[in-house]
Amino acid sequence: MRHVLTERRRNVIGVGVMTLAAGTCLAQPLNLAIEKTISRAKVGASVTSVYAVDLSSGTTLASVRADEALIPASNQKLLTTGTAMLVLGSDFVFKTEMILDGTTLVVRGAGDPALGDPELLAKRDKPLAVDEVLDFLAGAVAKAGITKVDRVVIDDRVFDRQLIHSSWPSDQYERTYCAQVSGLNFRANTLAIFVRPGAGAGALPLHTTEPAAGWIDIDKRNIRTVSDGKNIISLTRPPNQNRFVLRGEVKAATQAPIEITVDQPGLFFGRVLADRLLKAGVAVGSRAAGDPRQYQDPSPDVVMIDPQAPVTQGRVIAQVTTPLMDVMNRCNVDSQNLYADCLFKLAGQKVTGEAGTWDSGASVVRMMLSQKIGPQSVTGASIVDGSGLSRLNTVSTRSMGSWLAALAKDSRAGDAFVATLPTPGEGTLEKRFRGKKPGSEVRGKSGFINGVRSLSGYLTAKDSGHRIAYSIIMNQVPGQFGGEAKDLHEDIIQVLDQWLSRQDDDRSRVGG
Repeated sequence: MRHVLTERRRNVIGVGVMTLAAGTCLAQPLNLAIEKTISRAKVGASVTSVYAVDLSSGTTLASVRADEALIPASNQKLLTTGTAMLVLGSDFVFKTEMILDGTTLVVRGAGDPALGDPELLAKRDKPLAVDEVLDFLAGAVAKAGITKVDRVVIDDRVFDRQLIHSSWPSDQYERTYCAQVSGLNFRANTLAIFVRPGAGAGALPLHTTEPAAGWIDIDKRNIRTVSDGKNIISLTRPPNQNRFVLRGEVKAATQAPIEITVDQPGLFFGRVLADRLLKAGVAVGSRAAGDPRQYQDPSPDVVMIDPQAPVTQGRVIAQVTTPLMDVMNRCNVDSQNLYADCLFKLAGQKVTGEAGTWDSGASVVRMMLSQKIGPQSVTGASIVDGSGLSRLNTVSTRSMGSWLAALAKDSRAGDAFVATLPTPGEGTLEKRFRGKKPGSEVRGKSGFINGVRSLSGYLTAKDSGHRIAYSIIMNQVPGQFGGEAKDLHEDIIQVLDQWLSRQDDDRSRVGG
């Protein structure tokens, strides 16, 4: 894990443009076996689409309703991360900078979704806590001999300020998987609260937050300590506000954080940083260093940059860097939506040279699909966001499988891209394939939203490296059949695995 805190260093990343012809569709020897597998499954009136292709020969192995445009859910991330890898290059590095411009401290975001992410910080060679990142940033300012800044300015202009896609479910904006997408992100744009009992039944519970900031407004009027029962705790916030409301009963200290999204994450981070600067001995605006009063929210000391302002010039005080491949792995293994949508907008920004938007990200994904597997791949497809949270996304399994095949054979993606997908026991596949362990290596990206179950990825023979790309997308899955849909995925993988094993056995017998 390489999430690096460094001083400034220059690096220029080029954008590659590539084309690759789609493999020719020949026989489909596994159609009958897969159709029988689908017919035996107890999945109600679900629509099941399957496509599989042999990467060695380009032969289509299975094509069952493969040209129907279906909602992919989180399989959309495979389109996004593949595009990002091709457009940005696997050696791309996100760079978030703190710049002193006269008496103004500018934090210039790079669209990095990993800044302050506790999951990645814990995987460093020397693990860091979220608050230690803030201490590093504030400490860098103090160590530079700066004792006062007039204000903190957040430069988020790598992306536009449409932080939420209009087609996302509005009743889920508080959920961590629905975090706002900003040019400056911190802690996956969520707040964590830990709650513990107060001094006796009926007392007000105590709490801490991550990141730590005493000015954060936590409403605890409707939560109490109890001596019997168990924890029953809810955390909400009103729309477009950073006022958080705890409700319920607290019997024991929470072991895991209660998490919720924050509003206007760039501005929220700026206020957290300003608070930390005061503690580090740096005055901010009218507030003296070490001022014992609570930091105020909102404050004129922290502002968003004017979109029309010139590019900031000044002294780089500190820089936080994150390699693209760390972001790719977190995105595909853990299905982290914020990561995917940042990559989506960043691809748009890289190609257009303007602030990344939902529309420009979608255009670049469509462009890459057309270049890699042909213009027919985008016919009937709908590319809306990068994560698959929107129900307006549609793609065929033929396009998805062909895309995966093209990526695996591309010199700039290849095995590095394949390796970003989890194997059973990892990430979103942690509990998959427990009773059905294929002989081949399975890598796959799962997907789930209401009525949708998807799984796409690769099967690779462990000895020969012979590889299949596959895509399975199910729509209109009745709620009670979610588990059965996953079972069907695994049964189809078994069919593909058996074919792959037979092929390798046959090759071994003939000595090639």
